[in-house]
Amino acid sequence: MSAKGSADAGDRRLVTADEVGRSGLTLAFEAGKAEREALARRLDLLSLEALTAEFRFALADEAGGAIRVSGTLAARLVQRCVVTLEPVPRSVSEPISALYAPTPAGQPEHEVEVLPEGEEAEPLPADGIDAGELVVEHLALILDPYPRHPDAPAVPLTYAAGENEAEEGTLDNDSDAGPFAALGQLKSKL
Repeated sequence: MSAKGSADAGDRRLVTADEVGRSGLTLAFEAGKAEREALARRLDLLSLEALTAEFRFALADEAGGAIRVSGTLAARLVQRCVVTLEPVPRSVSEPISALYAPTPAGQPEHEVEVLPEGEEAEPLPADGIDAGELVVEHLALILDPYPRHPDAPAVPLTYAAGENEAEEGTLDNDSDAGPFAALGQLKSKL
């Protein structure tokens, strides 16, 4: 992702503490076509029709060099239904918040640091924060892991009712009984 425009899928946008400075830094991103296609493949999407983000980078504490990142991402995407394999379009708009702190001397770079205020901070990479990767990580976290098309049928669930018997029920995510209804049915059979 590149700032204020589009770029190739291999581009990175690194933000260093020097760039953030005392006054902070605001960046707006819009993924270009090649970037969206590459991200769709990476995240196993049918398509990624739009992806934008806006960030505010600010020093969290000038003495320690921690950087707070806040902003939003918005995307229009299409996932594959886990039941019918039909397209499931979705629009998302989510806040992004992250905190990065320099790694203290002698501590491994990959460890999360706990600041005196009790907040956890990601290690601040020596070459800067990759704002594009931050967007991708947050997008991956908000994707529906089991997208279902509205017309998808209930998923049949087969379970053993006895030693030599099998019964068939249905597991319907939209039922009022909740996700553990099938377990309750199984328990009543035992």
